[in-house]
Amino acid sequence: MTRSRACEYLIAHYGLQESAGAALREANDAIEGFYRDAEPLKPGAAPQGMLAFEAAARS
Repeated sequence: MTRSRACEYLIAHYGLQESAGAALREANDAIEGFYRDAEPLKPGAAPQGMLAFEAAARS
């Protein structure tokens, strides 16, 4: 299930009042924050990979 579909499901299942776009932005922000601040890089991983993730999350 894509993040977009997951947000649509959460809105429908829990009767949330926000739009799917707003829910997706919040989900992307939470995921980005987790990978930026909480999850350490695996040995040998390049920090540049995070830049690609951030760009993809905003598009």
